[in-house]
This record gives sequence, structure tokens and C-alpha cells, in this order.
Amino acid sequence: MEKERVFCKICNTQTNLVIDSFSRYHLKTEHNGISVKDYYDLYIKKDGEGICLCGKETKFMSYNRGYHQFCCNKCSTTSDYMKEKISKSYENRDMKSELGKRQKTCIDKFGTDSYTKTEEYKKRHEETCLEKYGVKHNFLTESCTEARWKVLNWNKEEVNEKRKTFWRSLTKEEQDDINDKRKETCLEKYGFDSVSKVDIIFDKIRAANEKTGKWMFDVEKDEFQKYSYIVRTETRHNKRDLFRNWDGTDYYNGETLISNREFKINNTDHYNANVKQPTIDHKISIQYGYANNIDPLVIGSLQNLCICSRSTNSSKNYLTEEEFMEKLNEKQV
Repeated sequence: MEKERVFCKICNTQTNLVIDSFSRYHLKTEHNGISVKDYYDLYIKKDGEGICLCGKETKFMSYNRGYHQFCCNKCSTTSDYMKEKISKSYENRDMKSELGKRQKTCIDKFGTDSYTKTEEYKKRHEETCLEKYGVKHNFLTESCTEARWKVLNWNKEEVNEKRKTFWRSLTKEEQDDINDKRKETCLEKYGFDSVSKVDIIFDKIRAANEKTGKWMFDVEKDEFQKYSYIVRTETRHNKRDLFRNWDGTDYYNGETLISNREFKINNTDHYNANVKQPTIDHKISIQYGYANNIDPLVIGSLQNLCICSRSTNSSKNYLTEEEFMEKLNEKQV
């Protein structure tokens, strides 16, 4: 296909030159060496062109292509335009078939369905990480750990809700399969079946728990189990009276819950996200009672028991009633 000849808008002349030689043989000799970019800015550039959605200027590409739409990858990937473009690129594509082809190619070349599973890749990755960061995997670096926590805390509630929704949509067999694969991956990468057992992660967990008084050594764990057993025994003795006088609402936020009997009859799916199933909570937690030498019979007494939803109980965790109510009030402000 023959290239288009350029019409010069400076001298209103139809040249015999294509854009590749227009600058060299016309702009340079006839118009004092004006650059293609300056010519484009004066006669071709449209309003708003060359300005990114963030307000910064973008780079000039060529006479035919004009300016970049975005100033950087961050602006590009976060724009609605690129999101829609990427989304459309996946329309009518057989992703399973494409994945199958990639896996077949890897099996033919490397003997496994992914190059990242090969010993060659693992060795190269480990050597590179040791050379760059001083650890065997980049996930173990302090900067990576801090960045991940920063992102998680930035939209933690949204992420957790998406994870819960996805997890509850799976069958028990699918959940077990995911857990098994997760353990296998951790064993391959770190030599442990859980990331929390990796030295640097374990030390951080321990330091955080020691700071809040939740860390226990093995001897303490044995004593705590004995303490917890007494509390739970006393709790069971008071369970009937607790439910007999229950008004059907969450003790902490007043939401209406359903009885365990209704839950069992109407919800065969244990992971139904819309169910507010009641559970017993200790206003002063067992952990707090043990740490502060409170009589276990007091912790398990009827006066220290209440009924709330499972989600509320999970959010409260080791907090006392007073601490948790303060936390709820802060969220509402």
C-alpha cells in the first residue's frame, strides 16, 4: 500500500514526500528546520491531546500516532478506557482452551505445566533474590511485607468481604482442594505448609502477640487449656438459662438473629452469608480472664455470657465488652 503524501499546512503546498522524508527534505530546508513535533502541535494536535487524565503531559510518539494517551502505566491501568479495553479483549475467548495450550507447551518443553515449577526456575529465582534482597524469596523482604499490609489495610473490609463471598460459594470438597494446593505451594516455596511458619513471618506474629499479651509458651498453653476447660464447662451449665431469657437480638449491636433450630431447618448450606446465626460469647474473654488471673467460674458465669452473631463474635475476638463497644462506637462516628 502506497504511503500518503503530506500536504504542508505552513505553505499550503502538496508535497511529493511521505512523512518519513517530510521533515528531512521539506521542514528542514523550507521552514527553518521546524521539528515534526512542533509542526504537529501547530497544525494537527486536537484540543486536550497530550494531557493525561491526571493532568500531566504525555510524550509525543510520531506524526501519524500523535501523543500517548497516558503519562504512565499506573494511569493507564486504572483508567476506565483501559479497563473496558482489557475486558473486551477477553470476550468470546476460550480461556480454558488457551490455558490448556500453554500448559501443553510447558509440559513438552519442561515436563511440567508451568515453567515456575521447574527446578531451573526455582534455582534462578532463589539466586536472584539472595543477590538482590538477601533472602530466598522476594515475599520475605521487609518492603514487600509492608507493601502487602499497606494495601490490605487500605481496603481491608472490601477485600475480606470478597474473600468471604467467594469462599462461601464453594463446596466443602472445593475448599479442601484449595487448602491442599495452598499447603503444597507453601512447602515448595518456603519448606513449611503455612507462610506463618516462615521465620521472618513467625517472628513478626510472635512480636505482635507478645506486645498485646497474647503470646504463650508451651507450658503456658497447657495451663491455659486447663483454665479454658473449666470456663467452657461452666458455660455449658448456664447455656439453657441464657437462651431461655434471650430476646432474639445480638447483644452488641441489637440486630435480630435467628435461633439455631431455625438455622438447621432452613439452611443446609453452612456457609450461607445471609444468615445471622447466634453463638455464645464471653463478655470478658477467656484469654483476658487467664491473663489477669480471674476465676474461671466467673468467666463462665451467666452474668459474663451473652448471645451475638458469629460475625460479631469473630470481630470481637479477645477484646473485653468495654473495648469492643468502644471499637463499635468509633466505627459509627
